[in-house]
Amino acid sequence: MKANLACLKDAEVTAQSFLDNKPNIAKPLKAELVTGRMKLKLPAERCPVVLVIRSVQPQPVQLSFVRPKAEATRAAGGPLAACRSTADGVSDAMRIEEQKERIQAASGSGSAK
Repeated sequence: MKANLACLKDAEVTAQSFLDNKPNIAKPLKAELVTGRMKLKLPAERCPVVLVIRSVQPQPVQLSFVRPKAEATRAAGGPLAACRSTADGVSDAMRIEEQKERIQAASGSGSAK
């Protein structure tokens, strides 16, 4: 499949061209032919970026797309920098302790607290 990273305004033109059965004339920020697994990276852009994918084979293809959690948060209007509060650290420590207790209970070697 052909994977293009493009500015949102260009992606809208691409989608309309596809619906009208016309060739894609939008300029991608980055384009790759993907035949297996691939990570697409590009420098920071000043436009909302979208992923446009089109099959280059006559048979159906399957796609799975994973966006990094931090990137997805920023794209959804979240914080631009990761901020950790004391509560986050306490919650993480409690989760780790609970996981240790579950492992000990499952192995039968842990003592009850």
